[in-house]
Amino acid sequence: MDRIAYAQTGAGMTRLQLDLSIRFPEFELNVAYDDPVRVLAVTGRSGIGKTSLLNAIAGLITPARGQIAID
Repeated sequence: MDRIAYAQTGAGMTRLQLDLSIRFPEFELNVAYDDPVRVLAVTGRSGIGKTSLLNAIAGLITPARGQIAID
């Protein structure tokens, strides 16, 4: 993954905590992220795992290991 960017604001922010791996035939996507966020952007070249990461956060796929917490 090339970059995870976010914009912070004041009180009442949501905290996103990610520590997961998603296995593909060609590679394994490992993500560790823990920060309060209001807006989160995931960018990168084609085939790097952006959609798979969002699918894991949405609960559409199960990571090979790890956890996702939204407080």
